Amino acid sequence: MRWGTALFLFLAATLALNGEAQAEKRVALVVGNSNYQHAPALKNPSNDAQDVAITLKRLGFEVIAGQDLDERGMAQKVRDFARSLEGADVALFFYAGHGVQAKGQNYLVPVSAALKVESDLDFETLPLDLVMKQMQRSARISLVFLDACRDNPLTRSLKAGSRSTAIGQGLARIEEAAGMLIAFSTQPGNVALDGNGRNSPFTKALLNNIETAGATIGDMMIDVRKQVIAETGEKQIPWENSSLTGKFYFKPGVQAGTSDSAAQQAEPRKEVVGVSDAAVDHTFWTSIVSSNDAALYREYLRRFPNGTYVAIAEAKLQALAPPAAPVQPAANNAPERTAAVAPGAVATTGTAEPGRGLENPRQVAEEMQRELKRVGCYAGRVTGTWTPLSKKALERFNEATKLELQLNPPDAQGVTKVKSFPGIVCEKAEQAQKGGQPRRNGPSDAAVGGALGGFVGGYLGSKVRPRLP
Repeated sequence: MRWGTALFLFLAATLALNGEAQAEKRVALVVGNSNYQHAPALKNPSNDAQDVAITLKRLGFEVIAGQDLDERGMAQKVRDFARSLEGADVALFFYAGHGVQAKGQNYLVPVSAALKVESDLDFETLPLDLVMKQMQRSARISLVFLDACRDNPLTRSLKAGSRSTAIGQGLARIEEAAGMLIAFSTQPGNVALDGNGRNSPFTKALLNNIETAGATIGDMMIDVRKQVIAETGEKQIPWENSSLTGKFYFKPGVQAGTSDSAAQQAEPRKEVVGVSDAAVDHTFWTSIVSSNDAALYREYLRRFPNGTYVAIAEAKLQALAPPAAPVQPAANNAPERTAAVAPGAVATTGTAEPGRGLENPRQVAEEMQRELKRVGCYAGRVTGTWTPLSKKALERFNEATKLELQLNPPDAQGVTKVKSFPGIVCEKAEQAQKGGQPRRNGPSDAAVGGALGGFVGGYLGSKVRPRLP
């Protein structure tokens, strides 16, 4: 009896916490088409559909899912969806794959479609209107998410085989959507990116924000839009049409009926890098792009380590690098090799300024690359990105000096240890292992490398062009 009472109390508490989400009947149709028979395969839609389906189940949706569906398979899934919508409060449709617009109407493309002429749209595709009609017929709230604006070779072949000029790029704007929110992965008529990771930029942002407690769907879409704009360098801007008359929460606050502000206090919404950050990045860059002050470009790299113009800033630093400076001879007046300073870096010796602040891992990596380059262990570029080549250079230093500095990633203490060596380290150790002596005549390898780096940097400085945002 006690066990039964405890179970009852647990279930009651769970229902109270989920509130409105548990009271609603939520039904979703999730489709992802990747492996097209008459067009190159898309990398992400199947993954997108799988991940969205799993997330929606956690949020209390009954999910009907399908992947790589032909025309008959898509029609059957829509029929199953329509039957499940009887008595539903919320209907949701998510589609990832190819889509086509013609004469202002949107069509979803099954994997079997060839689309040679315009009439093929009537027999080989699924009209989006058909899905929306089923949702509006039964549900109080209808939500549509279309990650279907990818670059579509079928659209090009359709244009080539048709006399109609009404076949457009991407998907068309939908004006009539009573009681519905329709979210596009990009603005109407534009092409969305498929993405390089597991998910497309739009689906990734959707998954990152859909489970934010206490956020209305409007709040969520603002965060999705900001994240996609930032990730794609403003090339892709999610868009939506909405005629919802009330607030909808995928995941309500702590208690049913909690006000928006109270719910947000209970679980603060996560911040997403968005438009303002991208705008600050762009504004800062345009204010320094004509300058020849290397400090400004180093400041840009410090403020925006993942910024849009990082590669150009690094090239500018190379072009502005001072000539290589010799390192002072050791105290015993023994001849010492000339050390080349990394392009864009300040010459450092064993008495480098103490207490120079290393504020983040990128700065630590950049300083370590500089020092390893100075002591002849690193031949790569000083970028602040800790690559396998950088790690190998630090391994060479450890082997030459019999130290055990942290390799991956380096730390500030390790940088200080490397700075304590006034001259070339790695080449001397390698020459000693081979039974030879370091070369005394002619310029050193490090000096030659510095000269070549200055030449390449000067060339890049005159040729580079900013990347389009």
